[in-house]
Amino acid sequence: MNQLEDAGLIKIDFLGLKELKVLGRALALINKKYKTSLTTDDIPLDDPKTYELFSSGSTIGIFQFSKSKMRESLAKLKPKNINDLAAMNALPSGTDETHSGFHRYEKR
Repeated sequence: MNQLEDAGLIKIDFLGLKELKVLGRALALINKKYKTSLTTDDIPLDDPKTYELFSSGSTIGIFQFSKSKMRESLAKLKPKNINDLAAMNALPSGTDETHSGFHRYEKR
């Protein structure tokens, strides 16, 4: 992946941008229906129930966290904060434990 950066190009995650747009629309609908003014800044990054959900691997339908290998890794590694989730999302899953970024992260 560094080949793009080495060539002076920029990599843009359009899927991530699409998800942000969906989140923005969802907030707009919630605000309209409940007459509130929630923003993404109001979403807590330390909600214990959210981390319980991720730690159980119950993430079918959650962007980037719904594949079976990811759910297995979530249940095994038990993420405790947003940094754990970001690392798990960024790490390559690999084809086996020897080459898996998850495996190396777990040993930390």
